[in-house]
Amino acid sequence: DYKVFRKIGLKLDVSLTDDKYFCLSTTEANNTMTVTAKDTTGEPALYIWYMDGKEVTRTEVNQYTYMVTDGVHNFSVVVLDNVCHKEGGEPYKIDYDFEAHYPIELTLASDKSVICEGDEIEFSLTAKNLKKGDTKVAWSFDKNSINVSEQTAETTIKNGESSTSKTYSPVSMPDNFDGSRTAETRDVIVSVKDDVCNKNATNSLKYSLRKKFKLSLVAPDVVDGKVCAKTDNLKSVT
Repeated sequence: DYKVFRKIGLKLDVSLTDDKYFCLSTTEANNTMTVTAKDTTGEPALYIWYMDGKEVTRTEVNQYTYMVTDGVHNFSVVVLDNVCHKEGGEPYKIDYDFEAHYPIELTLASDKSVICEGDEIEFSLTAKNLKKGDTKVAWSFDKNSINVSEQTAETTIKNGESSTSKTYSPVSMPDNFDGSRTAETRDVIVSVKDDVCNKNATNSLKYSLRKKFKLSLVAPDVVDGKVCAKTDNLKSVT
């Protein structure tokens, strides 16, 4: 009598955003990723788990929990059945590449906090925890209390850089702006899509827009640049 063994085959079940990203938590104890070998064929006897090319542990069960750190990683598992797949022979191996990053953090600043209508203000944005590649930044301006239409723009943080800036001239206050108010608070909002943590990172900043004064002088007694003095205002001179 003899026994025919079926060769091992399996899939890995991992909890990753888009099957390639891991969102890290600031609580380090939460940065774990459980990998499960499923849909298994054959008769696995031993699982050898690796992270970034280094053996981590050996188990007889089909599941292992990794501690994950920031960066680009590769995990793999070698499966043995001691018949078709032997150590030192033809082991069955499956691996997975992924990136782990903390959520994107945005810091927004401006070169001034108060400007007059018609003037320019420069906003600077610094970002932390960006993944590799260019990053698009969406800018939204003029969210205010007088229903001025919102304006949008876009800049790019180039691969390897961490900041970008945008110069903006706010929409002026309308002519019928309430004259009892000489300033208005405006908002700028920035947004960056965080592919790793599958959400949008946002930040906002307020600044004050002041209306320029418009003055006119009225002199009803002036005619062609001349003033006619009233007789009761004249004094005799001897």
